[in-house]
Amino acid sequence: LKASWTGEPVDFDGTYYRIDGLVNSPAPAQDGGPPLMLAGGAKRMLTYAGSQADIVGVNAALTAGVIDERVGPSATAAATDEKIEWIRDGAGDRSDQIELQTRVHIAHVGDGVDTFAEGMAGALGLTKEQALATPHAIICSSTGEAIETLQAWRERWGITYIGLSSDAMESMAPVVAELAGV
Repeated sequence: LKASWTGEPVDFDGTYYRIDGLVNSPAPAQDGGPPLMLAGGAKRMLTYAGSQADIVGVNAALTAGVIDERVGPSATAAATDEKIEWIRDGAGDRSDQIELQTRVHIAHVGDGVDTFAEGMAGALGLTKEQALATPHAIICSSTGEAIETLQAWRERWGITYIGLSSDAMESMAPVVAELAGV
């Protein structure tokens, strides 16, 4: 991709495909191409993403291919601390230039926080405290608390991008509106 964004012909002979003299057209609007985002949840991918990407998405490791109790331990705050180190190791001197992203799979803003967190914890093999602290779910009693959670993620991990699943949109709409000053 990066070679194709230079405007020069690209040759590539890899394991799965071959390119001879490809010229990408139209050329990207910005020099060097658009920001590249890579994401993952395992050490190899996050280290590579740190070495190549402008934005790195920090995910739970989906080794089993499904989100169940096996994924929970890789989605904790402590696991995220370790993942950030892998990204920084891969990035080396350019660590400060990388932006970080997380995907919020579950969002609940309102009453019943304890019940909601306990249910999520049981399904993902986490404690209630781990479920409340993961950067892959927002479980808060109010819009203000959700905003504080997002700000805490920014302070702790440097997360500047949040991806939401479609079923989180309604819960997060007041949070987005408040942050946008609407």
